[in-house]
Amino acid sequence: MLLDSNNLSIIGKTGLLGSTILKYKKDTLMPSLTTLLDPLIELLKEKEKSYSLHRITQSMGQHTYALILLLFSLPFAFPLTIPGLSVPFGIVLFFLGLRFTLNKSFWLPRFIRKKSISLSHLHLSIKILDNFLKKTRKILKPRIPSLFKTPVITGTVICIQSFFQSIPIPLPFTNVFAAIPLVLLGLGLLRSDGLFILLGYLTSLISITFFILLFWLGIEGLERISPF
Repeated sequence: MLLDSNNLSIIGKTGLLGSTILKYKKDTLMPSLTTLLDPLIELLKEKEKSYSLHRITQSMGQHTYALILLLFSLPFAFPLTIPGLSVPFGIVLFFLGLRFTLNKSFWLPRFIRKKSISLSHLHLSIKILDNFLKKTRKILKPRIPSLFKTPVITGTVICIQSFFQSIPIPLPFTNVFAAIPLVLLGLGLLRSDGLFILLGYLTSLISITFFILLFWLGIEGLERISPF
């Protein structure tokens, strides 16, 4: 990666896969987040009927962890989700969290690498992410670097939340509880923004509490105590 020394300066290693935190000067605009999706957009132009998870993840370049986290969790952060993808997406994110915890490069086992996503579903996921990044780019900035020194906590949270996301539960909004912490962590990793990492941790506590109650009380019990 080429860095313009007039616009930014490296303030230290984060410990996260050898990445660095970049401190931007106040008069410098942050590089466009949406340009990070260009490789995926180029992939769509091939107009194949489906794309393997291996091919999708391999096209993401140096921001693989953050982009996979956002691409595979963001569609489930809304009440209306893409049907049939919570399980494969959740499995991908679980292995992402596991590798992140071990401070290793991204890797998927063969049985999940061969799984494919239809062109329409991939197009919808990329469109959702593109619109989302356009709305959040102004609020993201490198801060609270201390949260990036150890990947174990972040990786563990990703594993837990991706497990919740992959469980097919016939109750509205369960995917939302699992996906929101993943989305916040993805934003934090994308721009070394410790505030969003912290928000990811906090919302994860809410999510874990929700799923513990769900497993303990069952769907009927949770519906009885729910105010909705």
